[in-house]
Parts: sequence; structure tokens; C-alpha cells
Amino acid sequence: MGSSTDVRGVAHGVNAPKSNPTEVVRLTLDALEAGREEILADEVSRNVKQGLSAEPGVYLGIPGA
Repeated sequence: MGSSTDVRGVAHGVNAPKSNPTEVVRLTLDALEAGREEILADEVSRNVKQGLSAEPGVYLGIPGA
């Protein structure tokens, strides 16, 4: 690979839905205008954030409990 910022190969072969760039830009601009420091531009990111912010955190769950 090239430089450390070269991410072309990172998702190679991943067959998953991609975010709409226009929607990401709209959400980003809306967040910046509102003074927010964090932008969660897709449902997966919002779900991860919600799970990590839960009490108790989902990462503390015991499988099969």
C-alpha cells in the first residue's frame, strides 16, 4: 500500500451498503451549523454510539446470559 492515509484497499471486497455522499455532506453541514462536534452520518454509526452510551454498555453484556 501507499501512504498511511491510503485507504483504497481497506474495504476491498466488502459488499455492504455505502453512505450517500450528498446525505453525508448535508448532515455534516447541518451539524456544523448547529455547533455539534460529532457527526454520525449513517444508521450503523448511530447504533454503535447508542450501544456504547447505554447503561450498562452493550460491550459489558455476557453472551448467553
